[in-house]
Amino acid sequence: MTELKYLIATHPHADHIGEMSEIIDQFQVDKFIMPKVKADMTPTTTIYEKMLKSIKAKGLKITQAKPMEFELGSCKVELFTPKNDYDNLNNYSTLVKITDGENSFLITGDCETTEEKDILSQGYDVSAKVLKAGHHGSSTSSGVDFLNKVMPRYAVISCGKGNKYGHPHEETVTRLEKYASHLYVTADVGTIVFSSDGEGLSVSAEKGEK
Repeated sequence: MTELKYLIATHPHADHIGEMSEIIDQFQVDKFIMPKVKADMTPTTTIYEKMLKSIKAKGLKITQAKPMEFELGSCKVELFTPKNDYDNLNNYSTLVKITDGENSFLITGDCETTEEKDILSQGYDVSAKVLKAGHHGSSTSSGVDFLNKVMPRYAVISCGKGNKYGHPHEETVTRLEKYASHLYVTADVGTIVFSSDGEGLSVSAEKGEK
């Protein structure tokens, strides 16, 4: 594979765009999507600047993330975005819902409860069989109101082992376990792969299921 039809940066925090420059350099990217943030919140990190240089070198334009829907193979892809401005870059996260037949996946970036309420107030259908939990399993994300709408059967928390933030937070794990019958944490089981054929769904974890 040498072409990416869509490349989405949920938000411009370094830990979410760390390899964007390399991806843009090595692949043909048809459309690059990223949220627009307030001028005083625009990152000044080396990683962010490197990504912008790669975008410019490839002659790409940045498409502002906004509510949209498109088809990708057999999948429907929907983007959900907040309507308000915030002082926390996490709450500019673009949520991505991918639906493949009977299977659906919701990817939330670093969305916190403040943005979750914003998203819910707009009436988006956030229900999903698989939830990539917001903000690495922080206590500031995956609130009860949001989970009541998502109703996931599977949940994934992406975080590094022994990270300095203490992610995932115990209260968030407890909340997620009340909804999802299967909870995977990358710190424990490594890389997690979900495979969908539109009907069945299989899951494999690098180090076996938790």
